Amino acid sequence: MRSTPDRRLATPPPGPADERRYLSPMPKTGHVALAGVPNVGKSSLLNRLVGEHLAIVSPKPQATRLPVVGLRTDGDTQFVFHDLPGLLEPRYMMQSRMRQAALDQLARSHAIVYLHPAPAGVAPPFESLAGLEAPPRAPVVTVYTKTARYQLEPIPSILSRCNQALQTLERYRNRLDEVSTNLTSLEVEDLVTLRDVVTLLQRAELVARISDEIERYLVELGTDGRLVRLQLRELMAGVEDERRLVVLDYLQSDASWDLEQAIDTLSDLDMEDLLDQDKVAHALHLSGHGQVDDMDAPLQPRGHRMLARIPRMPEEMADHLVAHYGSLEKLSRASVEKLASVEGLTEHWALTIKDALGRIAESSILDRYT
Repeated sequence: MRSTPDRRLATPPPGPADERRYLSPMPKTGHVALAGVPNVGKSSLLNRLVGEHLAIVSPKPQATRLPVVGLRTDGDTQFVFHDLPGLLEPRYMMQSRMRQAALDQLARSHAIVYLHPAPAGVAPPFESLAGLEAPPRAPVVTVYTKTARYQLEPIPSILSRCNQALQTLERYRNRLDEVSTNLTSLEVEDLVTLRDVVTLLQRAELVARISDEIERYLVELGTDGRLVRLQLRELMAGVEDERRLVVLDYLQSDASWDLEQAIDTLSDLDMEDLLDQDKVAHALHLSGHGQVDDMDAPLQPRGHRMLARIPRMPEEMADHLVAHYGSLEKLSRASVEKLASVEGLTEHWALTIKDALGRIAESSILDRYT
């Protein structure tokens, strides 16, 4: 009986070349997302990184409607770049799908290159642009585009200037808190003047401008600025809310003028005009449709700022109270029964508001005269 040869034994054993092939390390691969607003330069960057014209480059926004993938290999490392559709608030179905495709790839990426146009100023946090509840797990590198090259200074030099700015910010924040406490006391006693309001808004704007300067330093510091960012966040807590509430309380009612316009106008003033109280009052329409009045003219707050001090009070409820009473003085004199009759208020909330306003008034008067 003839035996059939085992074909498995006919295969020659692996030689040295095969061993090298099996033992050589696999290339390391990483997925990098190129993200940002439409027409910021993501496709141009992808083409430059891979050395080929893969993505459409057009002056028309949203030329990229689906992620475009490009490969770049350096040694034993392979980069997979994903040119994502521009991130923006969707207005129709196609934009919603483009945004979702971008967000899906962001969740799968190992790193994110966040492109931002330099002429637009400091880039907002990436999670804000992408509509995320928290920063992404992947590291984010911010790249500024559409500008000339910028030579970075040594880290120690930037840190030194940043620390000086932080010390200045702390002094100005302390002064802002003093002015805010004084304004609260004056509101309780119905003694507020135009000068008092303008002084607080000047201080708040100066604090905001110092903060913006530190933010620019943080862009250059990158991860070396982590501790500075924590200090900045602590020093700036509540400043934007304070400024907004003061403007809400004292802005003249004008159909052609609103809160955002007033705050933008304040931010646009140059330093010389910001230090001139008459010009600040004129720019913000605090003194009556831009007409400069006596800086010691009395003003009455509407009550937004005082109501915001009551813990867990919904903003909508505060708006109803201000619309109903029109001024803090009338609101403070209202009884619990009268407060409970306002739309959206329960008897429990009426009692809470009455007690809270009384405690705030007592505390502010004690702080002022002790």
